[in-house]
Amino acid sequence: MATRLPHDPNLPYLPSPVCATSAGMTADAEALSRVEIEAYAGANGRVYWDMLSASASSRSLLVGFNVAAAAFPFIWLPYRKMFRECALVLVMGIFLTALLGAIPMFRGRPLLIDYLAPSAAIGLLGNGLYLRRIRIVAARLRKSEPDPDRRMFLLAECGGTSWGAAVILALGISSLRIALRLWTRL
Repeated sequence: MATRLPHDPNLPYLPSPVCATSAGMTADAEALSRVEIEAYAGANGRVYWDMLSASASSRSLLVGFNVAAAAFPFIWLPYRKMFRECALVLVMGIFLTALLGAIPMFRGRPLLIDYLAPSAAIGLLGNGLYLRRIRIVAARLRKSEPDPDRRMFLLAECGGTSWGAAVILALGISSLRIALRLWTRL
C-alpha cells in the first residue's frame, strides 16, 4: 500500500481519482490549494486563503464577516462574479419586501427590509459563498483540464472581478427604484 504525502498548498493541484460529481455542483474532496484560490480571487487571493486556513471547517459558509459585502451587497456580488447568488438575493428581497409590506408595522420601514436584511446576510455568508464558488469551479477544471498551467489560466479567467457587472447592476437597481417611485406618484 502506497503512502500518500500531504498536499503542499503552494503547489498546483494534481487530480485525485475522486473528483467532482457529474453535475459539477459539489467540489472535490481535496482541499483548495493556495495557488487555486489566488488564481481565482486575483489580488485578494491571500486574504481568502488566510480565511480558509483560519476557518474551523473548510465547508462552512460562515468563514468571516465581509465588511465590503455587507456595506454594498448588490455591488459586491456581481463584482465577484457571483451572478446566481445576486439574482437569488434580489428575488428574495423582492419577495420579502412584498410579504412584509402587507404587515402594517413594517410599511414605513423600507430601509430595514430592502437593505439591512440582505446586507447582514451577505456580510455573514459572502466569504463562504465565494470560497464555495472557487471549490466548484476548481473541481470542474480538475476534472476537465489535466494541464496545471492551463487550469490556473482558466481559473483566473473564470474568477477575478467585474466592475462592469457591478456598475450595470447598480445602475439597473437605481433606475428601477426611480421608475417605481415615479409610477407610484402618477
